[in-house]
Amino acid sequence: MLKFNTSAVRNIFREEVSAYFDKNEDIYDPFSDFEIQGRSKLTHHFDYLMTLQNKEKKLVRLINNFNQPQVERTLISWQDTHEQRKNKYNENLKMVALINDNEKKLSEEYTEALLEYGIEPIRFSDKQHVKKSLSLIE
Repeated sequence: MLKFNTSAVRNIFREEVSAYFDKNEDIYDPFSDFEIQGRSKLTHHFDYLMTLQNKEKKLVRLINNFNQPQVERTLISWQDTHEQRKNKYNENLKMVALINDNEKKLSEEYTEALLEYGIEPIRFSDKQHVKKSLSLIE
């Protein structure tokens, strides 16, 4: 059996998400590889900035391996950038964690941690939820 390293699997997931958005370009408006400087003056990378039907915007972080370090990294980058953008630019950005749930059941503990900070966790396999949350159409 073939075993891929973590980086290769992460890239496969990234490519799968990108292909899905490209295939459905009539309903999604992704801007990829978006960086924001936070209150800490550190720059945080987000995989996408999505524009929605009412010009609302959501940051998207892809999480291939849904574990505590990845959840913590997501929470820190969101916390460092959210208030900064709101105060400095009067932007009310929202955030989505798009999670690779292909081979793993998602931890409720980690899902609840994201929700506690207003981050919407979405299983990538749930295309209806992806469409409802991130598309240009209702």
